[in-house]
Amino acid sequence: MKQRLLYLCIAAVGFINAFVFLAISAFILGGVPSEIRNGHYYLNNHGRFTEVSRSVYLYADIHFWVTWVLILIGSVAVGRAVRLRRQL
Repeated sequence: MKQRLLYLCIAAVGFINAFVFLAISAFILGGVPSEIRNGHYYLNNHGRFTEVSRSVYLYADIHFWVTWVLILIGSVAVGRAVRLRRQL
């Protein structure tokens, strides 16, 4: 039971982080990392580009990739939790 709870907590962290990323990128930053042109950093939100500083761009880029990794880990954790439930 403890292992199953651990898997569900890991999955929850991954999926909560995804929602936090969506909220931050859509409402606060103005998009997801898109491109770097001539030393200018741009975020993209449905075709609307927002110029940001290098540090904001790097934060958004790192959070983007961490979110994808956590979603994958969370998906595997859900699968493991379901498998443990079937075994019990």
